[in-house]
Amino acid sequence: MIANTSRDQTIKRWTFRGMQLVNTIDAIGSPIRHMIISTDDTFIVIACDDASVQVKSLVTGSDIHNLEGHSSEVTSLAVSHDSMCCYVGCSNAHIYVYNLRSRILLRKLNHHDSSVNDLYISTDDYFLFSATENAIHVLNVKQQFNGFSSNDSSPPLSSSSSDSITALSISREGDVAIAGCANGIVQLFNLIDGEFTEQIVDHRAPVTQVALSHSYLFSLSGSRDTTVKVYDNEMGEIVAEFTAHSAPISHLRILEDNRKILSSDEQNYIKTWWANTGELIDSYNVPCKMLGVSPDGKYVVSGNGDNILKIWSLDDARVVRSIDHTEGKITCMAFRPDSQYLITGGEDFSCKLWELSSGKLTQVLVEHEESITAVAISEDGKHVLTGDKSGQAIIWSFKDGAAVHKITRHKNTIVSVSFTTDSNIAIIASQEGLLSAWSTIAGIHLATFHFNQNLVKLLVSQSGARYAAILQNSPCVAMLSLFNIPFSDVSRIPQRQSQSQMFSDIYNTVLPIKPKPLLYPKDSIILTNSRESSKIDQLGGDMILHEIINNYGNKKYSI
Repeated sequence: MIANTSRDQTIKRWTFRGMQLVNTIDAIGSPIRHMIISTDDTFIVIACDDASVQVKSLVTGSDIHNLEGHSSEVTSLAVSHDSMCCYVGCSNAHIYVYNLRSRILLRKLNHHDSSVNDLYISTDDYFLFSATENAIHVLNVKQQFNGFSSNDSSPPLSSSSSDSITALSISREGDVAIAGCANGIVQLFNLIDGEFTEQIVDHRAPVTQVALSHSYLFSLSGSRDTTVKVYDNEMGEIVAEFTAHSAPISHLRILEDNRKILSSDEQNYIKTWWANTGELIDSYNVPCKMLGVSPDGKYVVSGNGDNILKIWSLDDARVVRSIDHTEGKITCMAFRPDSQYLITGGEDFSCKLWELSSGKLTQVLVEHEESITAVAISEDGKHVLTGDKSGQAIIWSFKDGAAVHKITRHKNTIVSVSFTTDSNIAIIASQEGLLSAWSTIAGIHLATFHFNQNLVKLLVSQSGARYAAILQNSPCVAMLSLFNIPFSDVSRIPQRQSQSQMFSDIYNTVLPIKPKPLLYPKDSIILTNSRESSKIDQLGGDMILHEIINNYGNKKYSI
């Protein structure tokens, strides 16, 4: 059977053989703009000039119901292949997701910046492709919507709070992620292919901190049960358990020599100890609600979450200097990779650069109009990247403190900022789940990705090619493997005429495709040879690759 529609407000059904007219469906009430037939040949869905979306029986032509919840002009339609969901794209840049059978509005997607021109669902219903004038978005939509039953036996992407991710870290090489959960479980993931590797530790209380040593030699996990466990990744067993704390673990750091561990607890005790034996080296009682260790392991910066931090030497516990933001709390800090400088951000809207060895204040950066929430210094030491509560990010010159580029694309609190190892690309992530990449040289917007869930924490590998994230109210580790601009090419992008321009224009996008990463469930399939495969770097900086890996049914999609 063939169905066609016209601006005369009718739908005609024809036999495929002989092209005989079967019947005409009229009484539509408005000229028809779009029509689609469900895969199971049950429904005809039409969108009209009056913004109505009508669902009719394909067999009888009778009215079933209207999908109500949108008011803008309908620009595109799609129906899932299981005939359960209808996706309605509108001119107001929103996509409305309805249960086709119960007509319940399941969700409104608002990731586009302009009218949705077209929609397409992958044959397994895992991905929704949506297009506007200048961008294509790829969303993982499988089992994100409630309100209908499904025969799919895949685990849901939501769970009780006891399964939520509470701690996350990635290896320096960017090939392995370690995640701790509220139920005390610690797990390893292969970031190259996104696969679950193994469950390694089981604490008696929620996990608060995790870490991976250099070269993936061992894993660390700290918990509210006051213990820290050391897991040998080669031997596959726990080799040490540190029990000298008497309060929940608040921080874990593996020192530069890969042999000593620094841990702190909620009673403000900092302890250093040997990783292989768990033997205590030293103990300090200092405010450490906020804590950082310089990359060379020589200095510790700690504070009580107020406007004061103390820089002290780890060798002899000598306080180098107290530093402060006089008009508000210090909210974030970061070290320059060479351990020469520290940057702090505060509620006073300022960022300050400090010389670590002397505690001397060298720069004050004052272009933000909201509290600072994230800071970073580039590997080459030439740039500083800051983000604030309003969503604004600024790239600064380290040398003279000048604001080089102001980035206003984000509209919510910045939760993470970082640079790639070559310092040519700035990575910015905000609370609403938006992730963007920018050229530090030209200020040009390179790419955008959206998690479609609120972002709690984002970790970026040094190369900028792999990401791991904690999403709000999700028991999943979100992983992304990408980068399709060679680092060496970014420096050849022509600079804009004005360096002070706000680079928030969506038409500056170099990469038009905006893939959405799949959220990997913790019980996905175990790798049999993940240790070896994790050593193979398949995503060098000069590779052009976007990959979304789907653990449901072992399907893989490359874009």
